[in-house]
This record gives sequence, C-alpha cells and structure tokens, in this order.
Amino acid sequence: MKLFRFKTAKDKLISVILILLILVFAVSAFIYGKNTISGRSQQNAFDELKELVETGSETAAPSEDNETGERQMLSGYSALYERNSDFAGWIKAEGTKIDYPVMCTPEDPNFYLRRAFDGSSASAGTPFIGVDSDAYSDCVIIHGHNMNNKTMFGTLDSYRDRSFWEKHPTFMFDSLYEHREYRIFAAVQCEVIEAGKTGFKYYESGGELDSEQYEELADWLISNSFYDTGVVPDGAQIVILSTCSYQNDNGRFVVAGYRVK
Repeated sequence: MKLFRFKTAKDKLISVILILLILVFAVSAFIYGKNTISGRSQQNAFDELKELVETGSETAAPSEDNETGERQMLSGYSALYERNSDFAGWIKAEGTKIDYPVMCTPEDPNFYLRRAFDGSSASAGTPFIGVDSDAYSDCVIIHGHNMNNKTMFGTLDSYRDRSFWEKHPTFMFDSLYEHREYRIFAAVQCEVIEAGKTGFKYYESGGELDSEQYEELADWLISNSFYDTGVVPDGAQIVILSTCSYQNDNGRFVVAGYRVK
C-alpha cells in the first residue's frame, strides 16, 4: 500500500523540493543554535576572566618595582598569566564590546585564531598579536574576528563614523606591566593584497620599524582613513586593531592609534 500518491510528475517534483527545503531549514536551525550556544559559552568564559582581572585589581596592592629593580606585573593580570603564559595584555575600547585578553605566540602567531584563552577549540578565537611583534614592538597588530553576534572585534567598524570617533577617540591596550592609552588617528577599509598585485601590506608592518618604514605606515594609514582626525603619531608606538570586513573580497577594517604617554 502506497503512503503517497502523486497525480503527476510535477507533483512529485514539488514534494521532493519541499522535503529538501525542510531538511535544509532543519540543518540550518541546528547549526545556528549550536553556534549561538557556543558563542554564549565562549563569551561567558571571557566575562569570567574579566571579573578575575577586576577582582584582582580591587584587592591587590598597587604594582611597583621590587627591591631588585625587576618589573612587577600589574595587579589583576598575574592570575591570568598564571593560567596561561601566552597572555600578553588586555584590549578595551569604550563604546564597543571590545574588552578582551590579548595573546602572543611568536612561534605560531595564528595559534589563537580559533582557540579560546585556555587553548581549547573555539570558533570566535581570542584576540592575538600578529607576526614579528609583541606588546612592546614599534608597531603592534592585534587581530580579532568580526563576529555576527558583535563579540570579539564585531563592533570595531563603529569607527567608520566620524561622530563615533569624536565621542570615543582613544582605546586602551595594557601590557602585563603598564596601563596604556592610545589616541586613534586613522580608520581604514582595505584588503589583503593577492599575490602578484601591488599595494601596501599593513599586516606586514608589525615589529620594529626604522624611521622610513614608520613614516610610510603612518602616511598610508592617515591618507586612507575614512576621515581626517588631525592626529599624527609622531614616532610613538602604533597599535593597529584589525578585523575582517565583508565590504569587499579579502576585506579588512583597521583602526590605528598611537600611544599617549
């Protein structure tokens, strides 16, 4: 006995298409739900780290050099460093959701591209310092994913608008030993340059720079910025926040600031 009877081949085709659409919807809903739960779990883990830092900062004595002249780690960060020595600092930008630890693994710079703070697999990854640099380099490039749920660097593109920059002209990037503030001087839409094509590769500027390299980087950032900030880095350390952008193929959106001393 047949459960389904099709009057025509067209009816059969329509039924098959409907079944496929239902299956696609079910699979998509499952993947979306799984990613949503995973994203919340990852963000909760970062929130716990932030609470740990805040608690340590409130309860610990002010950090000072000891009698031997050795630098003392900032109160609040030592607990995170004890958990993972890849921890290199903390990035925070007021007005955005950017408030995360920053990792540094010179031997494998992309290690935290898809890993959580503890090194476990995580689609959102953890912000990390790019190739050839660390928290003390002349130019530090910090990479973070542009997540649909606005976590990681998903709100970095708020700096496309001049009015947002005017309200939030600085961001903070602490090393393990220093509180640091950076004044934003450029916000740029660009792309990864394909092999064989010419163009400035800002993502290769991390590390130590001579005066010519520094000037070339600063000039490129300022001349390609969405708006004129009227701010010039003038030899100070540059930190670039970099994330994917879907405005064009292999797109990137970057925000550059120089250290205010």
